[in-house]
Amino acid sequence: MDLLQLTSLLIVLAGLFGAVNYLFLKLPTAIGILVVSLAASLTILVLDLLFAGFRVDDELRLIVGEIAFSDALLEGMLGLLLFAGALHVKLSDLREQWLLVALMATMGVALSTVIVGFGFSWLTG
Repeated sequence: MDLLQLTSLLIVLAGLFGAVNYLFLKLPTAIGILVVSLAASLTILVLDLLFAGFRVDDELRLIVGEIAFSDALLEGMLGLLLFAGALHVKLSDLREQWLLVALMATMGVALSTVIVGFGFSWLTG
C-alpha cells in the first residue's frame, strides 16, 4: 500500500466515521470520531484474534513502520492543524486579550531565539 492509497483510505474512513457519529451517536465531532475509530480498532483486533489467518496486525505494523512520522507531522500535518485551530479563534475574544497575546508571542520568540543562539554557540565553541 503506497502513500496515496493510505491517504485515500484514511480520508474515506474519517468521512465514514464522521457519518456514523452524525447519524447515530450525535456526539461532538472530535469525540464521536475518536469513539468510532476506537470501536473500529477494537473490532479489527478481535477479528484478528478470532481468525488467526487474518494477520491484519502484522500488515498494519509494516505500513505504519514505513511512515516517517517526523517528516509527515512537520511537513504535512502541522500547517493544516494550525489552520484548523485558527479557524476556531473568536476575533472578539482575541481583541479583548490582544495585549497578552502580543506580549506572549513576542516574549516566546525572543526566548526561543536566545535559547537557540546560546545553544548553537555552545555546540560550535
